[in-house]
Amino acid sequence: MRVNGLYGHVAHNDKRSIQLLGGFVLSFQMIAIVSLWAPLAMWDPAHAPFENWTGYLLRWVPLTMIAGAGLFALQFAWHVRTVQKQTGFRFVDNADEPRLCRIIEPLIIAAGLPTPYVAVIDSPARNAFACGIRAQDAVLVFTRGLIDGLDDEELAAVAAHEIAHIKAGDIRLIAATNVCVGTLEWFTHRQFRKVPWYQESLSLILSSFMLPVIVPLYIGFSTLRQQALRGAHLTRLMVSSARELVADAEAVRLTQNPAALVSALRAIDGRSGLGDLSSGQDAMMIDGATDGPTASHPTIAERIAAIVAVTGSMALVAPSRRDTREPSQRPGGFGRRAALVSTEAPTPAAPARHRATAGNGRNWLGLTPATSWGALIACSMIAGIHAQDLTTPAGIARTFDVRVVGRVLNLAVGCQTEGFSATRAALIAGVNPKPNECDDMSQIFKSNGPQAGH
Repeated sequence: MRVNGLYGHVAHNDKRSIQLLGGFVLSFQMIAIVSLWAPLAMWDPAHAPFENWTGYLLRWVPLTMIAGAGLFALQFAWHVRTVQKQTGFRFVDNADEPRLCRIIEPLIIAAGLPTPYVAVIDSPARNAFACGIRAQDAVLVFTRGLIDGLDDEELAAVAAHEIAHIKAGDIRLIAATNVCVGTLEWFTHRQFRKVPWYQESLSLILSSFMLPVIVPLYIGFSTLRQQALRGAHLTRLMVSSARELVADAEAVRLTQNPAALVSALRAIDGRSGLGDLSSGQDAMMIDGATDGPTASHPTIAERIAAIVAVTGSMALVAPSRRDTREPSQRPGGFGRRAALVSTEAPTPAAPARHRATAGNGRNWLGLTPATSWGALIACSMIAGIHAQDLTTPAGIARTFDVRVVGRVLNLAVGCQTEGFSATRAALIAGVNPKPNECDDMSQIFKSNGPQAGH
């Protein structure tokens, strides 16, 4: 969809945000299938994936939706407290930060918003963000480095950008996006727990002898997990990127000073790092990651280019600006200083799909380098051992019958339960327990072996 100018992003972004957030629901269900398949195959095979998809859809999909909604609501309600704990911001007022509050107040009135809370992070970094669920409890947060490093009009442009996030409801959308991504990351990282490199590889190789279907299942589930995580990161990048461009446009409208915003963005660029923030907190900043697994923002160059494309020379040529900082904090002058103008051409950034990655050391299949070699060896062994079976559709279906794994898992649980009950009964009766007939499961593996049924 073509977008005309900065303001065209508003209508486009509202529709796209709804569509992209729907991707989180799908990603969560993908992770749920991977997580629940083995437990359900053991304890509830009648409603397990691959065994009975209809049963799974009717029983477990609604339950996972309810569980996901509850987890989401809990994290959503504690959003501001969580952000405060992670970033360490402190609330301030006119007595603490008179210059900052004096700059913010007219912008709030112009935007028609209730007065937000104001907070400061004691860090030399230059960054800012807005957080909250509703405009009534929103918090505008600025770093000490930003307050001291920008003149009044630059600081007003940054404040207007964050106020625009509040007015447009972006703080709620970004909070929801971060909660969804954080939940997926938590589940995925638990499943991608670190194990010795040889353990996964040897398990795959051994599975090629006993239950060859384990190999494609493992690769398929790893791919689902990895693509769900990559999709979540890409969704956050696309949602947040569009919102940043809209907020820049609203900041220009509120301040009527595109040059101040351009100058502020240049003053922030390369000086915004706040240390070890989570990817969700970084996504809220006016300047966040633009590349890698935590990518959530368009580059500063992209944002400046968008402003210049609409406002032209107004964004690059400006008169001297108001500066009421302490004399020791000013680069020079008495209350006003010359605007810094740069004529450097912005460097285009890579497309979003190339910038957002899963970032967990695994390829797009979800495999580490060592596991990839193990999977390759396992696939080669399956091709050799089941050469004749793989020549016919029936043989392929028999070799890779996923229901066999479910029966093995279910039988293992049943045998353990039966064996425990029989042993307990024998001990109570004062006799030696008899061997458990379930101990021999070889028939299951033989029925899935090479040329079974020939």
